[in-house]
Amino acid sequence: MGFLLSVLDDFARAGMHPVGGHAEANPFVIVAVCPSYNNAYPTGRNGRRFLSEAGRRWKAENVPVLARLPRADPGRHVLITYTILEWLNSQRDGSGLEKLIVDAMVEAGVLAEDSLKYVSGETWRYRPAEGGCGIRVEWAYDPDPPEPKPKKKRTRRK
Repeated sequence: MGFLLSVLDDFARAGMHPVGGHAEANPFVIVAVCPSYNNAYPTGRNGRRFLSEAGRRWKAENVPVLARLPRADPGRHVLITYTILEWLNSQRDGSGLEKLIVDAMVEAGVLAEDSLKYVSGETWRYRPAEGGCGIRVEWAYDPDPPEPKPKKKRTRRK
């Protein structure tokens, strides 16, 4: 919770609101950098992945932040953009950050679910800046959503 409070203090000092953006831009929030996919979802002895203690702690701190984003209409596809604002180890896999964040967006009620039925694209950008911290998360409706799956014609068997 300490990281979250320090970020909110930074916003207050800068005269900003923690849910950024304005009419022309997509609303966004800034969350703490999450554990890597392998640290957040390690493989257990039975071969199945589970949410680790580090993943649970990250979600507990950041689900309330993500809940500030507007709720997506469950009938429409969304595109999610993640912008990494701080310097990370060059060995870090950017796409490994997405899973925990999108799972937290579902838990926060921003997305109905994280399947391809609702999320048609995810993009991450690495834009570290002096004094930058966290990951900027924003979503927008997909202007070119995928075509719905055609319904199968039912044929009668004789």
